[in-house]
Amino acid sequence: MRPGQELSKTDIAASMIRFLAACHYGRRIHVVADAAYHGKALRDLPATCTFTTRLPSSSVLSALAPPRTGKRGRPALKGARLGTPAQLVATADFAPVRVTRYQRTDTVPLAEITCLWYGSFHTRTVRVILLRDDTTDTGYDLALVTTDLTSSPAELITRYAMRWSIEVTFAEVRDLLVAGQAQSRTRAAVERTVPFALYCYTITVA
Repeated sequence: MRPGQELSKTDIAASMIRFLAACHYGRRIHVVADAAYHGKALRDLPATCTFTTRLPSSSVLSALAPPRTGKRGRPALKGARLGTPAQLVATADFAPVRVTRYQRTDTVPLAEITCLWYGSFHTRTVRVILLRDDTTDTGYDLALVTTDLTSSPAELITRYAMRWSIEVTFAEVRDLLVAGQAQSRTRAAVERTVPFALYCYTITVA
């Protein structure tokens, strides 16, 4: 990707999500991603799609916009500053919840906050899910932000953990099939080489 000349990874992801939503019209699509995927491109995804990503530690959350006062002027688009995930922990109410992740089921403390991530999702309501393992000596071990307002926190943690298999796939395609060492310089070469390596990996596993 050449800065200023190509779309960002988030732009490409948003385009792919819209394409999938159009191909599977009427079906609910839940997307999970790591902390690299957030920004303005994800603000206007189709209503049938939800997006869940790891919340960067530097993110600043805000309360929901206050009710209109009836006074003249532009109404407030966001509420009071809630702070970063680490600052949210200080006032969050953690409760023990059974969570299944990575082929294990454990009881871990979870907290949920409904808020705005104005810098990324603007005025769209989101939920922040904070997970803290019993053995941790920090405020939290995992912070997720999601546009899914209906699934339970435990379901969201499980859904996010399911993405690990594709991370393993990418790592093994790079390490075992050395796809990451391809000296591709043109768009056509990139579009052929990496998909071919993924096809080979699929055949090998199958």
